[in-house]
Amino acid sequence: MGLGAEPDVWQLFRHYDKLYFRGALVNAAFTLEWTSPRTNTINAFGSCSFGKMSKTITLYRTNRTSADVKKALLHLMIHAIIFVKHGMTCLSHGPVFRDWMDAINDCTVEDYLVSIFLAD
Repeated sequence: MGLGAEPDVWQLFRHYDKLYFRGALVNAAFTLEWTSPRTNTINAFGSCSFGKMSKTITLYRTNRTSADVKKALLHLMIHAIIFVKHGMTCLSHGPVFRDWMDAINDCTVEDYLVSIFLAD
């Protein structure tokens, strides 16, 4: 991990799920993976996959700051909640994604902003 201590991503996942999504992701049986990318050249922060058999948010252990990991996790959790609440499987950053993103960013509980761009 880059600057700062490595966050407990499982604790963060449960915290954010309760805080922003009312436990819907845990209730929908989403799981979280914290793993190294398969190649050294990967530029992504992680991925979100969902289907009938498996619902997984994968965060990649890369040289990122703790704040980057938190923002990436929330970004991917928004994709997951869109699947749970709206049945949408497209990982776009359209109006539904932006509505969730804006609602989280308008909350004064945390001190960082979620973006459609994970590099922000």
